[in-house]
Amino acid sequence: MLLVFSVAFVASHFVLSSHPVRSRLVARLGLGGFLGFYSLVSFATLIPMALAYDGPQNLLYTPPAWGRHANHVLSLLAFVFLVGGVSSPSPTTVGGKVDERAPRAFVTVSRHTGLWGFGLWALGHLLVRGDQDSITLFVAIATLAFGGMLHIDARRRRRDPESWDRFAAQTSLLPFGAAIAGRVRVDWRGVLPRALIGLALGLVVAYAHGWIIGVSAGLGP
Repeated sequence: MLLVFSVAFVASHFVLSSHPVRSRLVARLGLGGFLGFYSLVSFATLIPMALAYDGPQNLLYTPPAWGRHANHVLSLLAFVFLVGGVSSPSPTTVGGKVDERAPRAFVTVSRHTGLWGFGLWALGHLLVRGDQDSITLFVAIATLAFGGMLHIDARRRRRDPESWDRFAAQTSLLPFGAAIAGRVRVDWRGVLPRALIGLALGLVVAYAHGWIIGVSAGLGP
């Protein structure tokens, strides 16, 4: 059942957000109605997926000894990227529009900061959990995160190619890619406060991981 709901969770996101399906549903339901329906389907697959997760059974591989430390680093980075993505307006987010102004805050790092957060979180946990259910769950989330970046880029480019090309020329899919290429300057004044908040939140969750999830992250009770 976990595999069924994981596939449904990932597939529903790609199908509903595809241009043919999305445009027809928006025409019938309106944008608000579509977003409501999209959220309903997401929760209708996410909640059963979480409930079907049965924990560390059927070990498929033994996680490496260094995986725990790598997971700590990736998970903290994930919270930094998640907070940065949520708090930095971007046309790649739900309901976002291309802004004619120069990219700001975490958009100067990557135009898919939030999805990088989910992807790094999933990859980190794959380094510490080698059981069948964990692999199914975290691979599903990583697939949605990394595949979603390419899917969003293609959909936005098709919808408004001229505006998207201008925006894409100043940003990058890979973190700091545009900055390294000299296409944008990192907005450190917008990045650093968000990064500190994300880091603090990640440390709090890591410390309370045993209380929240029932499995200690090694940084708290």
